[in-house]
Amino acid sequence: MKQYYYFFTNGKLRKKDQSLFFLIGEHQPPEIDESQFPLDNSLIIKSQELPDKESNDSKLHIPIETVESIFCFSEITFTRAVLSFLGKLNVPVFIYDYYGNYCGTYYPKCEMISGERLVNQVRHQLDPELRLEIAKEIVCASIKNMDATLSYYSNRGLELEVELEAIRRMNDDAESSTGIKRLMGAEGYAKQNYYNAWGKILEDKNFDGRNSNPPLDPVNAVISFLYSLLYNICANECYRIGLNPAISYVHELGESRNSLALDIADIFKPIISDRVAFALLNTDQFNEKSHTRSEGEAVYLNEDGVKIVAKKFDEKLRTTFYHRELKRHISYRQLIQHEVQKLLAHIRGEKKLKCFRAWW
Repeated sequence: MKQYYYFFTNGKLRKKDQSLFFLIGEHQPPEIDESQFPLDNSLIIKSQELPDKESNDSKLHIPIETVESIFCFSEITFTRAVLSFLGKLNVPVFIYDYYGNYCGTYYPKCEMISGERLVNQVRHQLDPELRLEIAKEIVCASIKNMDATLSYYSNRGLELEVELEAIRRMNDDAESSTGIKRLMGAEGYAKQNYYNAWGKILEDKNFDGRNSNPPLDPVNAVISFLYSLLYNICANECYRIGLNPAISYVHELGESRNSLALDIADIFKPIISDRVAFALLNTDQFNEKSHTRSEGEAVYLNEDGVKIVAKKFDEKLRTTFYHRELKRHISYRQLIQHEVQKLLAHIRGEKKLKCFRAWW
C-alpha cells in the first residue's frame, strides 16, 4: 500500500529519471527569513517507518510508487518538473504553516471528474429531502461514535452517565429531525456534552472546553492539529474517488474550504483523532510544556509536538480491526476510503448510505 510522506526539515524536492529525491538542508531563497522556521535536520518522512532519529544523509531517495500524499510542515522548494511529475501520478501536496495550521493543497488534475457524478452530487445537496437523508446519517453516525468513545471510558470506571444520557437523547432527536437546522442543533448539543466529558477523561489537564482559531491551551492545540490532519485525509479520499469536496450536506457550503471533508471527518473524529489525543495526553508521550509554545493567549504545538502527534496519528491510521460488514480486517485509513465509496454509491442510487458506527 502507498504511504503518506511527512516532511519536517527544510530542503528541496527534486525529480531524477522516474524518482524523487529530497535534498536535506539545501540553501533556501534569500527572501525567506530562516529565523521564522527554526527547524533542524530532524526528519519524519515515510509514514510506514516514521524514524525518530536524526538523518545524517544529505539526499533521500523517495520511490514515487510508494507515495500516496505529501505533507509539508517545513520550508520545501519544488521545481515545475516535480509538480508536473506529481500531477501525472495524482499525488497531492498538503501545506502547513509555522503554527501547524493547514494552508492549502496542490491538487493534480483529477482524472475521475464526471459530469454525471457532479450533477448527482449537486442534486442531493439542493433537494432538501435528499440532503437531509445524507446529513442525518452522517450526524447520527458521528453522535454514535461519540457515545462509543465515552462508553469505552465509562466501562473503565469513569462517571460519564450524565453525558452519555444527554448524547443518546440527542441521537434520538437527530434521527427524528425533519430539517437541517434541528439536526445541527442536536449535533451541537451532543458535542457540548461530549467535550464536557473530556475533563474527566483527561484527568488533571484542566480542559475547560473546545476552542480553536487559535487554540488557547495545550489540549486544544493537540485536538486542532489532529482534526486538521484528519480533514486533509478525508479531502484526499474525496479527490481520489472523484467527489467534489466543496459540495457538502451537513456543513453549509462555504468559500475556500472543502466542506464535504468536514462532513466525513465528523464521523471519524471520536474514534480516530480523539482517541489519539487521549492516548497521548494521558501518557508520558506528550508533555504540555515541552511540546507546545505560546504566542500571546494562543497555544501551538512546537516542532517536537507536531512530530509526536503526527506519528501517533499515522500509527492509528495503519492500525487494523475486524470490520463486521466487510468480514475482514482493514485499517482505519481503509475505513475512511470505504465510507467515501459508500457515499458515492448512495449518490449514484446504487446503495442506501449507512455510515460507520463503532461498536467498541
